[in-house]
Amino acid sequence: MRPENIIRMKHNMSVRVHTIVSEKSLKYFEYMEHNFHALASGDLRLSFVAHCLDKGSASYLSHKKNGPKVVKVYRETKHFVVQSLRDQVRVLTAKMGLPLRMAGSNGHSAGLSSAFSMTGGGIDIVADTDTVMLQRGWDLVISALLENNGIVGTCYEDIGGFSSGNGKIQTYKRKPSLTWFALSPKFNWRRFDPRPAKYKNLLIKDDELSSLYNLPIGYELVRDVGWQVPNYMKANNIPFLVFDQIKPTSPQAMALRTEIDYHEEYHLGSTPFVAHQRGSHKHPFRGNDISRSFYDACDLYTQCLDKSTGT
Repeated sequence: MRPENIIRMKHNMSVRVHTIVSEKSLKYFEYMEHNFHALASGDLRLSFVAHCLDKGSASYLSHKKNGPKVVKVYRETKHFVVQSLRDQVRVLTAKMGLPLRMAGSNGHSAGLSSAFSMTGGGIDIVADTDTVMLQRGWDLVISALLENNGIVGTCYEDIGGFSSGNGKIQTYKRKPSLTWFALSPKFNWRRFDPRPAKYKNLLIKDDELSSLYNLPIGYELVRDVGWQVPNYMKANNIPFLVFDQIKPTSPQAMALRTEIDYHEEYHLGSTPFVAHQRGSHKHPFRGNDISRSFYDACDLYTQCLDKSTGT
């Protein structure tokens, strides 16, 4: 679906982009903010919310001219994962106002919980800081897709993928993952709980669970952050759409010809829509081959988009 084929919206719809930010991901966020704005249509009101996991990122973005709305997740204990003694200590630390840096699955979950709590009233997009838009007018495309879907987004690798492997312990398949996703205001997403339960996998023991998670009977579902998405959609009758995941070594790859299958390119139909570097918490922005090759490829592709449209 291309923007020129979409009827221009007559009402003043807003698109709010939520992202989880730490001091390590500030450069990723700044690139992301510029990229999302640069490829947006300009017809819809676009704003950003930074759900910050530490004081450093919150302070930096709060003082940034025309910066995003800043949410200090590291002080919002209602969003914390509390499943261990260490988690309880983290809650107490936050309540006492002591320095706290959140990271890993617990930080990701808290940031997502904060984002979901703010949804409604317009289109909400939740995106990792190392995602890059690849289609001009992407906001109009998403607005049109959400007319008939409650959530549109990325998906996990199929069994046998670069990272997923062939083992029987897997994530759910062919349903929206929480890397990049857009939510319709027609459905209530504020009740969704993204907390992980990694202490025990879920055995796919019957056809009902197999159908829900798109995994064969006998496999085990990793209950990582967002593992409840399929059940929440089913319980609330939420229709969905997922992009096709394309790896850089695939003949279908168009934007990320990096030859590094760690990266992910997502297509809508046969057109690249969004890309994902992965691992922004451990790869400095453009600081190694993994990050540099990804952003160089994205820059080259989006520059070609500009030339093809004469802008």
